Amino acid sequence: MEDVFYGRFKSKMAGIYIHIPFCKQACIYCNFHFSTNMELKSRLVDAITKEAQYRKSYLANQLIETIYFGGGTPSLLSKNQLSQILDSIYANYTVANHPEITIEVNPDDINAAFAKDLIELNINRLSIGIQSFCEEDMKYMHRAHTAKQSFESIQLSQDHGFNAISIDLIYGIPNTSLKQWQSNLEYAGKAGIQHLSCYALTVEPKTILAHQIAKKQSAAPSDIHILTQFEYLIDHCAEYGFEQYEISNFSIPGFHSRHNGNYWSGIPYSGLGPAAHSYDQRSRQWNVSNNVKYCNGIEQGLSYFESESLLPNMIHNETIMTRLRTMKGISLDEIRPEYRNYFISQAKPLIERRDLISDAGYYKLSKQGMFIADRLCVELFV
Repeated sequence: MEDVFYGRFKSKMAGIYIHIPFCKQACIYCNFHFSTNMELKSRLVDAITKEAQYRKSYLANQLIETIYFGGGTPSLLSKNQLSQILDSIYANYTVANHPEITIEVNPDDINAAFAKDLIELNINRLSIGIQSFCEEDMKYMHRAHTAKQSFESIQLSQDHGFNAISIDLIYGIPNTSLKQWQSNLEYAGKAGIQHLSCYALTVEPKTILAHQIAKKQSAAPSDIHILTQFEYLIDHCAEYGFEQYEISNFSIPGFHSRHNGNYWSGIPYSGLGPAAHSYDQRSRQWNVSNNVKYCNGIEQGLSYFESESLLPNMIHNETIMTRLRTMKGISLDEIRPEYRNYFISQAKPLIERRDLISDAGYYKLSKQGMFIADRLCVELFV
């Protein structure tokens, strides 16, 4: 049955995410699904191409405005492989005239020929996995590139016409001083990039970092260290030319990530590839996190994903979690009527503690609230 309230926010635009699960080597902190074995690469690209066709009904009548190649390391694909996937998307979906098409790339994968290939494929946004401009950090994280390659990758991308460049930076790395973190932000500001995504170093289960800490081969990230560097980031980002528009994301005006922004706004998206997730405002689906099982499923018509229908309380909780990550926050109009009084009562003590701000009909996290965002969201869940 159509939900009258939720139908008011039903979108006619959507996005597609493609997960490319290959990496040259494992970074110590990464818990995403990936493999360093490239043998299945061609087979997997074929499977993703077929999945784009199989899944087209999931976003029926939706205009595709964003396409995002993530991973893993999508820059390990050739021009022909990227083209094969894009051709399938254009053949099976209605794509906007000027979609935002992003590809995640590692600095060591960018050269003149590859940059030219991406331009010819109409890929118009790069997300470069810099992580740090400090050589010691590169070695600590077991990155495949050097600090020198980080600088060179940005310059080369700009020289070949990319004017929408995002880079990732990680803060809270043990033994990385506040001064070194300031230097990372200074380099980012001087580089002339348009977007910055910054993440705290997090110890995820079953990662190399978790193993090293358990074996006392590495120090665990310090909460105080992380908070100090994050506080500096949000207090001083404007000095480097960036405005914070989401907890972890910063950009110069007009260069917010449209694709990621859609996630936070509850706009539907389809995920292609192993471990990819899909969401249509009513249900969620997630593909198997196994390359062989994924390919077998696509090729043989076997089940390769699981799904769940979203109950009203689940939709409410997800709305809280995603909207409060943004600097705009959440409006009462975005909360289902049956939960509004509950939300107001739960928000009151958070406002009194100055973790939450009520402003012109919107509720948003304060600076101190951003430090404990996940915990505050739970207090507002039903």
